[in-house]
Amino acid sequence: VAGLQVAEQLLDVGMDCVLFEKADDVGGVWRSNYVDFGLQVPKELYEFASYPFLSEHGSFPRGPEVQNYISNFARDKGIYEHIRFNTTVVGMVPKPDERGWTVQFQRSGEAVQEQEFDFVVVSTGMYGTPFTPTYPDSELFEGKMMHAESFKQKDIAAGKKVVVVGGGKSAIDCVVAASDVAESSTLLFREVH
Repeated sequence: VAGLQVAEQLLDVGMDCVLFEKADDVGGVWRSNYVDFGLQVPKELYEFASYPFLSEHGSFPRGPEVQNYISNFARDKGIYEHIRFNTTVVGMVPKPDERGWTVQFQRSGEAVQEQEFDFVVVSTGMYGTPFTPTYPDSELFEGKMMHAESFKQKDIAAGKKVVVVGGGKSAIDCVVAASDVAESSTLLFREVH
């Protein structure tokens, strides 16, 4: 989302830009996520300044509608043609003795390539690398442990005793979704915010 907004601003002032996206479409966490995800703030606080969020489902749209909004923004603003999909940035090296960067990237199944740029904006988002902490004797736990991004179907919680650890948006979405089908659904967190 941040990368798309930066691209819009650069393109609006006539600067060429390239976006590297390791997935096959825009959207980040909105493209594919855990079950029942959606906005927990009114869409008016989430919409892009130059692009109204016209929702069919009121002020709190579900994830797929947010994804459609983001992809429509990228399409309508002409950003798609500047994106290299299925491409991972594997390194960035400052150019010696001059301003700029050499970006090393790899498209799925191809050799690493390089391209020089005057500026680099890193817009990887907060959720690019899911973290599941370890704890002593975790191998003795006989249940299923997963990160929120893997909780895509409620039925895996059906009839189970579910504990969700965390107090943020994803944790709340997951514990609410699990409560629809689980024997019990408990949220554990360090502090209320």
